[in-house]
Amino acid sequence: MSIEDHRWTNNYLTITGGVIHALRVRAYYKEVIQPALTTLDAQIGTWESSNEDGALFAADDARQLKRATIEAFCLALQSIWERQLRGYLQTCDPFGQSDVDLQRATWDVLQDAFFRLRVIRMDAFDSFPVLDLLQLVGNACRHGDGPAARTLFERSPEFWPIWEKLVEASWAMPDGREPLVGPAPFGMVEFPAVFLQQATEAIAWFWEDVEYIYLASIARPTPEVPRLMEEMQAERRKRKQI
Repeated sequence: MSIEDHRWTNNYLTITGGVIHALRVRAYYKEVIQPALTTLDAQIGTWESSNEDGALFAADDARQLKRATIEAFCLALQSIWERQLRGYLQTCDPFGQSDVDLQRATWDVLQDAFFRLRVIRMDAFDSFPVLDLLQLVGNACRHGDGPAARTLFERSPEFWPIWEKLVEASWAMPDGREPLVGPAPFGMVEFPAVFLQQATEAIAWFWEDVEYIYLASIARPTPEVPRLMEEMQAERRKRKQI
């Protein structure tokens, strides 16, 4: 089932301002994430072009700071998204009839709860692949080496760009040492800055799609509703694969 065809049966429970969630996460990216990364990029560029003693070390420190900052923002976006989702599900289940502690539920349980309460699976949304990856990234950032980091390495080894080179070099060692095998240590992970934009858009897309279903489910829509839906459909068609 696609979001184009789905309708809420208890639409009155879902007046939660999905578009507001989308606006807020995009504002966080624009007003907080982008300026921080721009500042760090400027610092890196300054040190890389400097002839001062220790400039190479300072540039490397700045790159490591950027890496840590991206990890922190991955975790922040995952936390924002998860709080939004938990709050939405609580709104859809005001009397706790689902018998699920939505504040403690794991990601898999939250997906099941969404399906029971909304009768559509989260993977029907365009944004789900990135949201699912964001959840894994957030858990790995929170806990470091462990099950989440191992699963992330298996699913997205491209987040460890240096690891493949190290493995290749280890096979070429002439001294008989055992070659490196995965999973790579989480400390070597390097999330690209573009992933933060992808995660932001995925969160926003999800809430815009929730809002679309809400509008489509209104039993007696005002004349404004069809126009809004047409605008949202046009925006959905502009989406690029993320």
